[in-house]
Amino acid sequence: MAVVRPAAERATRDYYPTPPPATAALCRVERFLGPIWEPCAGEGWMVQELRRHGYKVIGTDISEGDDVLTMEPRAANIVTNPPYGHNGTEPDRKAAEKIALHLLAHDPDKVCLLLPFQWWCGVGRAEGLFNRYPVSRVWAFADRFAMWPDGVPRSSAKPPANSAWFVWDKHHRGPTELGHVWFDA
Repeated sequence: MAVVRPAAERATRDYYPTPPPATAALCRVERFLGPIWEPCAGEGWMVQELRRHGYKVIGTDISEGDDVLTMEPRAANIVTNPPYGHNGTEPDRKAAEKIALHLLAHDPDKVCLLLPFQWWCGVGRAEGLFNRYPVSRVWAFADRFAMWPDGVPRSSAKPPANSAWFVWDKHHRGPTELGHVWFDA
């Protein structure tokens, strides 16, 4: 089971901005046809990096009143680092899973979520989310990198958890593919 620290110790609304090299790693292994929606954009770090790679990106965030769980997708491709332990108004250990289910229910072309790699190992997700919406690809980071609370670095230490991009591609056929990506800072 993934360990989620109590809300009192976590960032406001679970805001841990995605370092640009993590998004660049995704762009090296996935291609997107058409615009991308980033529904948990925060200050826009991921939006900026996706644009730097030539994509048209629509960014929204709950801090601006745009709650992903109440919205229809704004584009056929969705890329985000969802909150893991907060639903925007209160602590919620199932927040990322609820967001995944909501997004996938709209049948987008591609959904890419940056999540802890151990997310793959949850029996509840294996029997629920992953059974209902099989994952196309998992791009596990070969190296660890930090996503700091509210984007403020706290130390130079590597975090204890590994991250991965989970990709649902409606055009994928066959079993889930597993590969590595690298965080090139």
